[in-house]
Amino acid sequence: MKILKLLFTTFLLCFTFSSLLAQKNQAKEGEQVWIITVTVKNEHKSNFEKWISEVMYPALRNSKDKMRQGQLKSTRWLTPAAQNADQTWTYAWIMDPVVTGADYDIPNLLKQAYGEEMANKHWEAYLSYLTKEPEMIALIQTNY
Repeated sequence: MKILKLLFTTFLLCFTFSSLLAQKNQAKEGEQVWIITVTVKNEHKSNFEKWISEVMYPALRNSKDKMRQGQLKSTRWLTPAAQNADQTWTYAWIMDPVVTGADYDIPNLLKQAYGEEMANKHWEAYLSYLTKEPEMIALIQTNY
């Protein structure tokens, strides 16, 4: 009987813990969620991915700002499953939830992390990789 009780308790703890992990990046009812897509030129795919991993995410990770840490925690980065028909690549960020009051302006993040001059160079590089302006969808989480 003790073994059965121990197994049940272990199962309950694992289930509770996995449920908490699954919910860590999900907006509550009424909170905003943003989906932002960027389309990258084929010839700049590897440069863009390198920029994300070596410039943008380190700027967020290394920030001591609590708002930036909240942004990092609630943002997911998705890479394309396949190339687009026009030979471009579409990436997406999902901010789930959007951190209320946080500054999501990339140039400001870069200036905070790298200073004005280097931020401008990083921003120009980023823009050169894109085929068009990023697209944003702002949504509100329902109770479903």
